[in-house]
Amino acid sequence: MKKLIVLLSVATCLQLQAWPQQIVVVRHAEKQPGSPDPELSLCGQQQALAMAALVPKPVSQVWHTGLNRTRQTAELMASDWPDARLATYPAADFSALMTALQQTEKNSLIVGHSNTVPDLLRQLSAQAAPELTEQDYGQVFILERQNQSYQWRMAAVQPAVLCQKKP
Repeated sequence: MKKLIVLLSVATCLQLQAWPQQIVVVRHAEKQPGSPDPELSLCGQQQALAMAALVPKPVSQVWHTGLNRTRQTAELMASDWPDARLATYPAADFSALMTALQQTEKNSLIVGHSNTVPDLLRQLSAQAAPELTEQDYGQVFILERQNQSYQWRMAAVQPAVLCQKKP
């Protein structure tokens, strides 16, 4: 019995060690209006590059949903990280994403949507998560591993002159 408990304890420690030290979660950048699967706007392209600059360490694994706006945000953010590998995950089901995250030690970026980023933050940490609206762009949630869970902090980009709305 004692050997079984020790074996399970070692297995648990090894599983926790496999998780990345840092996971960054963002909502996709600003999209063009009018399409069911829109591309990023010019402003959104600038936002994605500005969000990448807020990431404290380069990431090696970049996850995005299959939609144009998340894929383009992921590609732009990863453009300065030569080792970054992009992969898709289903927006409605985080189970495969969570399994993949616990099998890598590589710092990761997850690009989601206004209705999925709060759920991702809640699942990855024990902290409450802010709700995001359709107009919320540019927040970067940086999750650092603290023992057996993650703690997140938020950074945000300032809108570029081109992106500021005219009165």
